[in-house]
Amino acid sequence: MNPGENGSPPEFKFSLPTGWKILRTRYELPEMVIAGEMVSYGYEDHFNVRYTLQAPKQVGKGQITGKLEFLVCQETCIPQSLSVAVPVTVGAESAPKKALPEASFPEWDPAVKAEARVSGNDLELRITGLKTDGLDLPGIQLFSESPNIVNYASRTDVRISNGALIVRIPKSPYWDAKTKSFRALIVAPENQYWSAKVRGLVLNVPVRS
Repeated sequence: MNPGENGSPPEFKFSLPTGWKILRTRYELPEMVIAGEMVSYGYEDHFNVRYTLQAPKQVGKGQITGKLEFLVCQETCIPQSLSVAVPVTVGAESAPKKALPEASFPEWDPAVKAEARVSGNDLELRITGLKTDGLDLPGIQLFSESPNIVNYASRTDVRISNGALIVRIPKSPYWDAKTKSFRALIVAPENQYWSAKVRGLVLNVPVRS
């Protein structure tokens, strides 16, 4: 996840038992965090990262160990680390003991399409396939997963036009005119959802000339 103007995303360095694999990593939906004069994408108080692991077919016990590296920021950022060890059991009836709310994690919806155009100093995204009925439009946030795309400290302007969601946001001063596409995350206001308790959607955004 792009951390914005400052910081770095949390990273878990795993040591897995033989035969185990990491198939997918999902960061919890970020918040806009202001630290001094810097605007970042991050988390306050706590955060969750969901890993999808593939276990070997045979029944047995093992242990997942690792080291979590992250930054704690206020006016400055201080590197922190935390070592963990989690016992695991693989069996025919294995199941998660505690499920985190699905709304906390971004999803991919192939029915939702997006494209962006450069308009002066702004980027204008046109997003179709979203259900926006009843949503508080000013509360919608757009996070760029790719760096040097948007101006993090700028206000996002959101409106509806011909059934599409139009998001206009100043582009980064480091914007590269050769950019052909970028990844973004669009997040519904707190306690509001795009559909079926989904607050965040991942977008692959081609840039049209």
